[in-house]
Amino acid sequence: MKRLLLITATILLSSSCTLSEKIIKDYAQKSHDEYSVLMEKKNYTEAFKILEKWKFFDNKNPELYIDYFNLYLSEGTESGISIDTERNNNETSIELADPKTNQIVGYINGYTNYNQEHLTKAIISLNEGINYSRDRLDMYFGKIHVLNEVGDYKTASSTIQEVLKQSIINKNNWLWSKNEKIDDGERVLLDSLNDYYAEWINIRNDQSLEALLNTSTLQVDLYKNNTYGYNFLAYYYILKDQKIKAIPLLLIAEKIDPNDLVVINNLARLYEDTGNKIEAAKYWDKIIMLGTPEQVTAAKERKKML
Repeated sequence: MKRLLLITATILLSSSCTLSEKIIKDYAQKSHDEYSVLMEKKNYTEAFKILEKWKFFDNKNPELYIDYFNLYLSEGTESGISIDTERNNNETSIELADPKTNQIVGYINGYTNYNQEHLTKAIISLNEGINYSRDRLDMYFGKIHVLNEVGDYKTASSTIQEVLKQSIINKNNWLWSKNEKIDDGERVLLDSLNDYYAEWINIRNDQSLEALLNTSTLQVDLYKNNTYGYNFLAYYYILKDQKIKAIPLLLIAEKIDPNDLVVINNLARLYEDTGNKIEAAKYWDKIIMLGTPEQVTAAKERKKML
């Protein structure tokens, strides 16, 4: 009889937990929907009140902190256009030419300005959400994107290094929006990091190059059998005019993947630039053997020039 009562109590407790989870889930969805309507109307004050009530009810939901993040960014962001003498590093720049000389005299640039107080609150919100959900890759990427936007490449690099370390801990079992599992998490992560590296290379100032160095060094250490980290670390040394240091890194990458055309092309150019015509010719021949028709044509021309 006692055993029967114990089993019944366990069933009731389990049903109670399921019901509580459903109530919390429904409340979260309702709160998010109300918040979204208010955000469309730019009624940030009322949207904030919705989030505060939601937080009191369920303070560990990652979607809550994403909504806080978006609210602070939306409230503290100003976008527009300006006429300048230099092109901004974005895709919204339009050239202005003198109709008489056809010479470029200026640019119409798109711009985005962030209020520092709101930006800080946005980042703090994401950090809080990440603390509750270490495997939500979308939250990390949102943070990194904004940090790069405002030129804080040092913190962006630190965040990517945090992600790389977490990827070893969770074995790249990453989650995305609404805790949906990402298929092939390692590929998604490493492919996405390439975009951040490319951005730092394009900016090419002291802080972005330091971010390139520190992040790619850790990636090489953690992902020894992936060519990406070696290639970007080599690129750092190329940009710092230390090409001799880049070659051994690319040779390691070539051993990992002998058919990686990016690595092969970089080796061909590096040997050419450092005066080693024999090795340069060898790698142009590899491009001729493995490359696309356009790459083959270019490689043949480069080999002739040797």
